[in-house]
Amino acid sequence: MQPIAKGLCDGLRLIHLLGFIHRDIKPENIVMQFGVAKICDFGWVADEINRKRTTFCGTYEYMAPEMVK
Repeated sequence: MQPIAKGLCDGLRLIHLLGFIHRDIKPENIVMQFGVAKICDFGWVADEINRKRTTFCGTYEYMAPEMVK
């Protein structure tokens, strides 16, 4: 069984290596399968990881206060 944090970090690392950003990481978008944490719900995924974003997306309850301002 893999620790949850390691599974999330590995998943995010792979997503970023492929040139994507998830933009909606929250507990509801993490599932456990056979003891392994997996990231799901790629509805807000974006490519071109180095481009500045102007789209406001995600869940307010999980955003940093400066993002909500």
